[in-house]
Amino acid sequence: MNNHFYVFAFIVLILQSCVTPKITKSYLDENGNTISRNKFYNEWHHNASKGRWDTKKGDTIEARLTAKPRIERLEGNYQLLSIILEELSHKRYPRNTIFLISYYFKDDLCNPARNSSNNNWQKHRVAALRKHVAPQKVTIEKQYKNVETLVITQEGINYEPIKNFDYLFTDTNNRIFNHIFREPSLCGGFAIIKPNGQILVSNGESRLDFTAQYIDPEV
Repeated sequence: MNNHFYVFAFIVLILQSCVTPKITKSYLDENGNTISRNKFYNEWHHNASKGRWDTKKGDTIEARLTAKPRIERLEGNYQLLSIILEELSHKRYPRNTIFLISYYFKDDLCNPARNSSNNNWQKHRVAALRKHVAPQKVTIEKQYKNVETLVITQEGINYEPIKNFDYLFTDTNNRIFNHIFREPSLCGGFAIIKPNGQILVSNGESRLDFTAQYIDPEV
């Protein structure tokens, strides 16, 4: 009987492999032209003035270069941005607060193998994020004065709130996205907003504690 079970299980696996669509990948430059995989990765890894965004279209993942540098320096309206952040968080911040933001984009294919493009975050995923971010937040806010560390998701990402993660917010109407990031980057983005209106944006995969070093004027 056991042998029959294994034979049946093997047949099921074979049938599943036959009906599961094969995911293909295409590579495009910033103008939408198809390029080779080697050229794509050479441009992405070795050109700091180019970013990347992946989109799933049917059974194809389309990886496209973007004219979005890894590090950007912007000038913004601090008063307006601080008001937006207060409205998102339902909190009041001193007017000398330096905001350090970790931002998550909707439909991000950062890790397709783990289905990271899913815009519905269950509690275990939110808990894992908090476990990753919380120690960095403590260290950063202890090291740098007047810093408030926030985690923000683009509108369209739904998540289940958990205890002790009261610095996770939804970017209602994509106001922070439109003012700072403007277009998505693979594996999220980070931003520092200073009271003098200076904004530094780190596009793509990074960490809060790595981005925090740019708070120092010397860096």
